[in-house]
Amino acid sequence: MHIGLKCACIAAGLSVSASAAAQQMVFLDFDSGNSGNINYTPAMRAQVQSIMETQWSMFDVSFTQTAPGGQFSTLTFNAGGPGGLAEHIDFRNLDHSDTAVINVDGLGIAPSNYVASTANIGSHELGHLLGIRHRDSFGPIGSGSYGPIGAGPFLPDYPGPIGADETDSHIMATPAFGTPLSNIFTPNWLSERSAIKMQFSQTGTVVAESGGANDSIATAQPLALGNMTVPNTIVTGDNAGIGDFSVDAITVTAELSSGDAQDFYSFTASAGDLMNFEVMSNVLDQRIGNTIDSMISILDSNGDFVDYYGTDATNDDEIETTDSLILDLIIPADGTYYVMVEPFSNGDTGGYELFINRFNGAVPAPASAAFFALGGLIASRRRR
Repeated sequence: MHIGLKCACIAAGLSVSASAAAQQMVFLDFDSGNSGNINYTPAMRAQVQSIMETQWSMFDVSFTQTAPGGQFSTLTFNAGGPGGLAEHIDFRNLDHSDTAVINVDGLGIAPSNYVASTANIGSHELGHLLGIRHRDSFGPIGSGSYGPIGAGPFLPDYPGPIGADETDSHIMATPAFGTPLSNIFTPNWLSERSAIKMQFSQTGTVVAESGGANDSIATAQPLALGNMTVPNTIVTGDNAGIGDFSVDAITVTAELSSGDAQDFYSFTASAGDLMNFEVMSNVLDQRIGNTIDSMISILDSNGDFVDYYGTDATNDDEIETTDSLILDLIIPADGTYYVMVEPFSNGDTGGYELFINRFNGAVPAPASAAFFALGGLIASRRRR
């Protein structure tokens, strides 16, 4: 599955705000594509839309087969090369008029699998347009990197658990990571990480980097993570049916300007907290005109690296870009901690967004709100 890594343009704000919660309308265009040869009958079109509606039903996303007015994303079927291609990865879903192409023809798929495959690839590409990345398929949270990927694609090597055995059931999984193509033959679902990003795009807290110096621990900008209730999208797996999730999260829109060696941010955490830290710049190359090759480190109150599965909590490159990621860090003790963002090369300047989230687990919720079914198509789906 071929995925684009482009994104839309917006300037960083100057104050605390919630992410835009506007409804995302999605136009399913079965008629404009001219690359594939699949004849989508009215019944097939209705089935594709129904599956996708269920996959996104816990979020403010609506689907139509008639081009609506105003802003809407367009998914064009029978278009592009085999697989799918999204215009960009739009973290926080700031562009409501982006596009993607989907082409099941050429993948060697039997006609009996056209509907499920079309819906899954369509939802995968839509996920990118809504700001979700391939590695957001890793699950459950805390299980680290997906087994076939291992530690090596990270720089330095990822030191944590290699498991994430539920990954191949998730919408954002990709054969590029070693998941079998046959996974798209039955409907998939959004992972916990994907659900967090979706909820954040609707209700998350966004702050701008402070105007003053934050280039040392002494001048670090304090961050207060906002709490969100995240819908539990897991159909089968460790977290299925346990209620919605409590997640604390924040995004900082920032810039390493001339003369800045590092940016520092402080936050409080408790022993055992399960946290993820992500610096996005290169992946947002249309939103951020001047990107950086970032590095991220997590420091304790003494300015020392936090222990990260026996190594230092630092990362230069994540799996697919030169952006940086601290995946599934477990906080060792109660206290104040610091995020240090710096460029790989001295003098490199540009913008970035820092996304921090803490996964608190389930919150009480009616069982009916914590579990959904994808119709008869998933009734026999086993956990992989």
